[in-house]
Amino acid sequence: MEFISDSDSLEDELINSENIKIYQPKELNDLLLNKTINIAMEFKKVSVMGDITNFKKWKRSGCSFDITMNDNKMNCKVWERDGIYSNDVKKYDNTKCIITGFLDATYFYGHKFIINVISISLMNNDTKLKELKSICEKNGYFKNKKKIFWDDVTKIGIISKKNTQGYDDFCNQFKVPIDINLQEITLEGLKTCKECTESIRKLQFVDLIIIIRGGGDTGEISNSFDNIDLFDVIKKSNVPIITAIGHEQDKDDKLLITNVSDIDFATPTTCAKDLNKKLYYPLILKIENLINYNEKTFNKLFETLNFKLYQGLGCFLKSFLKDKFGGKIIEVNNTDTHIIIKKDGKYYNNNLNFDEEIKFTDKDIHIKDYILDGLEEADIDKINKNFKKINTNEHKLTDNIQDNITNIKKNEKIEIKFLEIHANKTKLYYLKQLSKTNNLNNLLKIRELLLWYKEQIDNSINGEDIDEIKDIYDFIKIQNMF
Repeated sequence: MEFISDSDSLEDELINSENIKIYQPKELNDLLLNKTINIAMEFKKVSVMGDITNFKKWKRSGCSFDITMNDNKMNCKVWERDGIYSNDVKKYDNTKCIITGFLDATYFYGHKFIINVISISLMNNDTKLKELKSICEKNGYFKNKKKIFWDDVTKIGIISKKNTQGYDDFCNQFKVPIDINLQEITLEGLKTCKECTESIRKLQFVDLIIIIRGGGDTGEISNSFDNIDLFDVIKKSNVPIITAIGHEQDKDDKLLITNVSDIDFATPTTCAKDLNKKLYYPLILKIENLINYNEKTFNKLFETLNFKLYQGLGCFLKSFLKDKFGGKIIEVNNTDTHIIIKKDGKYYNNNLNFDEEIKFTDKDIHIKDYILDGLEEADIDKINKNFKKINTNEHKLTDNIQDNITNIKKNEKIEIKFLEIHANKTKLYYLKQLSKTNNLNNLLKIRELLLWYKEQIDNSINGEDIDEIKDIYDFIKIQNMF
């Protein structure tokens, strides 16, 4: 076997044996480019209709986009030197238009047809849609929307197709743990209308029906869903029907079904996010009512217990002060030998006797006044501080007074903790029927758990996956006030 090692010899051999011309890449590109330029020149000015998609604004000078129809597309460029500005073009994104321009075959160092656009205009409304809209208006299909009672929604029906962008977008955002019945249909084509109609009839046992379809060619979506027979079934359905079809621009005269449905959302994603809020709202309201009730119960119990403790403390302290200081203190002059006392409307003369001196000072009297002020102000620290100063000989009521002071301090610490409380999954009460309690600590634990429930629901509304959300949702649904 012979091997050809010389590259020139290999080239000559190929040319001589098969009469094939060998090109360099640039040479072949230039040749094809010249041919495509000639083709482009044959067309001169061209107009193309379709949806404007894949809009991209350049840093300067203009923008690019595709004109698309039925999965076929042409690349277009807009130069601001031709009098069309990028921000104006962006308004037509995902809109059916007619673009006009010159076919161009130059594309960097290769060959590719593009259209240099010189004008853009919206396509006139299709005659079929105009006629269909007229029929809808005549039959009142754009009016008399069914009311949705969100508190009563326990199961929903979805008309869509698995593993499609619209359905997946909805499922990625929808976090309410309720029963979902999916009816799969063909989302584009002649079968769509019939399958959608049959699905609506099958789903009359649910509380809410949602028709979901992602974006695409607006005209094709309209051809698939804008049908008077489907509209008739939507209006006659006993179950409210929501639509979440196409792009944000695919509404009104472009897609009539969005006006016929009871509620329409711009996209499947916005539909899911809004339904999270609407369907969770009754639960949030119930949680907040439970939290408020818990707070009122705590405050009422705290005030009752504190009143009793201060009342008992007051009795013990007054007995203590009477033993220590006797009756009322009356200051007299050195020359006074008697005083007159009024009792029961009568006056009595009492001779003064200075034989029994009591061993306390003006400072002791001030401390006594501080204790009485503390009782009136419910200031336990003031009471405790001054009682310790004056209780030098451990009075027989000392233990009773100290016990009341300790209990009042405990209650006040619990109150502070209650006001500063944070959400916490308290295992003692988790998913257990909440009942009445006369214990401040128990009420505090219940509050921690209620705040935790609310936190989990808020996170779920915001699109977060919560492992325990179904258990929480089902539990709160059946809760009543204590």
